[in-house]
Amino acid sequence: MKNINLSLLVFLLACTLAYSQKRVLSRDITVTSSEELRLLNTFKEYQVVEIDLAKFSEDVTPLKETRILWDIGKSNNLDIQLYPHDIRSPSFKAAMVMEKGITNVEINKTVTYKGYLTNTGNKVRLTITDNFIYGSIQTDEGLLMIDQLKYVLKDKSIPSNKLVIYNNNNVKEGNLVCGTPDTEIEGRSAQEGVIAYSSSAGCNIVEVNVDCDTEYWNDYNDASFTRMLAEFNMIQDVYEDE
Repeated sequence: MKNINLSLLVFLLACTLAYSQKRVLSRDITVTSSEELRLLNTFKEYQVVEIDLAKFSEDVTPLKETRILWDIGKSNNLDIQLYPHDIRSPSFKAAMVMEKGITNVEINKTVTYKGYLTNTGNKVRLTITDNFIYGSIQTDEGLLMIDQLKYVLKDKSIPSNKLVIYNNNNVKEGNLVCGTPDTEIEGRSAQEGVIAYSSSAGCNIVEVNVDCDTEYWNDYNDASFTRMLAEFNMIQDVYEDE
């Protein structure tokens, strides 16, 4: 009888270590009048919420797979199966190109995740750290985008745990511009482009060099590398064939 109990205990412990269920507590919050005006210039509809981002990052990091229950408003009660998905190749390198030279940046931790909604199988892509989150969740109503309020409004004084959640169909059309005055510095940086292409086990592998300009760095600062990983995590979802 003791042997049976011990075996059962080991089995239950193994299941607990391999699989866990967590809940993201999301609270609707209001914004200032000026913030609301700026948001309405960009979105037809949106939602601003506050979450414990550090706790979210802690919940999904240690385990290979995590079930996330996230209630976003009355109509979005999300049941997500999420697991780490490192999109970086073995030769991945990150560096900052400054006037004084090139400085390598270490990014050891996996921050990109993929998954699906358990009830529909719709795809989920999220990039999460203790102070950063960005990604998308495919729902029956469209692509639900998750971003941080401080980056949407370009206001670094806004806490990282305040998020803007919106459907991509609710983004207003506008004039998008891109540019930077520091062309001399950027001229010495790596150029964007495909640098290697190969295949392995039936998978196509493309390695690219990507550099952000000064405007991008001014928007995201130390989160620039994480933001680039987050954007490539979502791009990969478009082309990945599972």
